[in-house]
Amino acid sequence: MPHSHDGDRGADPIAQARHLADLEHLRERNARLELFVRLSTRAVADINDARALTRDALSQLATHLRIVGVFAWNGPAEGMLLVASTVNEATGGVLRLDTDLTPHDPAGTASWADSFRSLDAARSATGLPLSTLNSHIVLNCPVTETLQLAIALVDSTDDPIPAEDVAYAASVLNLLALIHAQEQRQSEAATLAYTDPLTGIANRRAFVDQANRHMALASRENRAMALLFIDLNRFKDVNDSFGHSVGDELLNQITARINGVCRTSDLLARLGGDEFGLLLPLTNADGALAMAARIHDALLAPFSLAGETIQCGTSVGIAVFPDHGETVDDLQQAADAAMYSAKHSQEPTRVYRPPQNQSARQTLLIDQRLRRVINGEDGAIALHCQPIVALDDGCAVRELEVLSRFDTSDMGRLTPDQFIPVAERNGLIVDLDRLILRQTVAAMAGTDTVMSVNIAAPTLYHADFPAYVSELLDASGIGPHQLYLEITERVVTDPGRALAALEALSSAGVRIALDDFGTGYSSLTVIADLPIHRIKIDRRFVQQLGAEHPLQRAIVESVVAMADGLGVSLVAEGIETLAQEQAVRDHGILLAQGYRFGRPEPMEVMRPQPVPGLGHERGT
Repeated sequence: MPHSHDGDRGADPIAQARHLADLEHLRERNARLELFVRLSTRAVADINDARALTRDALSQLATHLRIVGVFAWNGPAEGMLLVASTVNEATGGVLRLDTDLTPHDPAGTASWADSFRSLDAARSATGLPLSTLNSHIVLNCPVTETLQLAIALVDSTDDPIPAEDVAYAASVLNLLALIHAQEQRQSEAATLAYTDPLTGIANRRAFVDQANRHMALASRENRAMALLFIDLNRFKDVNDSFGHSVGDELLNQITARINGVCRTSDLLARLGGDEFGLLLPLTNADGALAMAARIHDALLAPFSLAGETIQCGTSVGIAVFPDHGETVDDLQQAADAAMYSAKHSQEPTRVYRPPQNQSARQTLLIDQRLRRVINGEDGAIALHCQPIVALDDGCAVRELEVLSRFDTSDMGRLTPDQFIPVAERNGLIVDLDRLILRQTVAAMAGTDTVMSVNIAAPTLYHADFPAYVSELLDASGIGPHQLYLEITERVVTDPGRALAALEALSSAGVRIALDDFGTGYSSLTVIADLPIHRIKIDRRFVQQLGAEHPLQRAIVESVVAMADGLGVSLVAEGIETLAQEQAVRDHGILLAQGYRFGRPEPMEVMRPQPVPGLGHERGT
């Protein structure tokens, strides 16, 4: 009976050895296949895992081949770099595995490129104790238009390198190319995500990330850290006059000048438009002010663009950790508020200063809520009214003064002394005043009620304010004689800026009241030169009249005489008692205001009643 094949193999040692070798080869191929499948799956999903699996794949090749080298080059092969290599340790070589595309050739790139052009060069370039290097194959794989990868297989035996090894090496090479291409895309994406495309400096995202890191360091070391917000003055005029390409070039030149005065540890970022941020690690307020001065000096010289000479100044706001906030968001809001305050006050630089008796955190919250209500996003300005009465007509209500309250969803109702200083300090007062004025005029529509609205100096100084008021009144049908704009003596101390606006408003029929008179240091001569229709005597003088205070009496008598001479009306503020009311009457003052006659009430309670037949068509 013939022997079975198993028996034949068992009887033939050579056949048995060949059979075992085939089984081993099959197991090895299966292992390779499994590894390659894992590598293929992870290459896209996880770069780090793909790197580790690629090293395993190279190690498998190295069990059969003396040397495996992976190269990369841009353009000609002379620029080839070794980026990954493995040497069989059994031959006395050194194992080096790295797939991060970092050169590892201490002798330079040319020796490795030459090492695979000839076997003799390969022997000398590797420096390995190998007697022969008889076979070598180089496989190429393009990664991008300019970058290529190659894998070099070298064997010390006379046998040709097995085709399956070559195929496997080609597969590994393709995956290396995939890994590198993905890394390159990730690197480019990261660069785009953290870089301003126009100027090449950091963007807002990078600025915030770095600020968070440095704040953590400053907190651990109990040190300061400063943020500067830099806004360009009149940049919109450059864009409008010369075009956006010139504006872009101006931004690049400004970036270069600011970078020229910064330290290597500082971070300059373009936050958007014409606004820049500068992070100053481990820097206090004095250091930040010194840097702001250097920036102003650097930008003093004019810029030459499109054949024109352009001057571009800056407004800089400064916030310092931990004084002005405990988070990066707090510091950004504080620096932004300080920058707007500097811009509106026409000062070059301001360090953030919270109002007295108000924490920095609370100030920043109020600032944020004010911006939302101005933009119509959240919250509301609630208008209240206090009556102004005629003492010679049985204390009949003649007029109403508008007093605002700020209703927020999370901080409740805020009084003017809480939010008006924040608006003034942070450059929001102009927009806030206009919002209150719009609401007041809307409430007056269709009535003949006279109402007074307080406006701040920056609002009056704004170039288009008289035109804005006239357009608002025309659109609503309100007669200008129904509106009093109340200003404080702060305006009178800068009559040069106020005169043109007050004359324009007065010429349009709007009346001007000087509020809180006696609390400032205004010159009576200046008051006489301004078109003022009314003076309101501050409550501090009025409330002492009933006590027969001789000095206060003399002051009030002087004011009454001055008003008579100028032909303006007087209102006594802050009257609370019968004695004060009588004292005011005795001085011949006909209009009065105070708790004795009525506390501020919501507009809906004291809303002026429409006059029959009086509608929006009414003019002046």
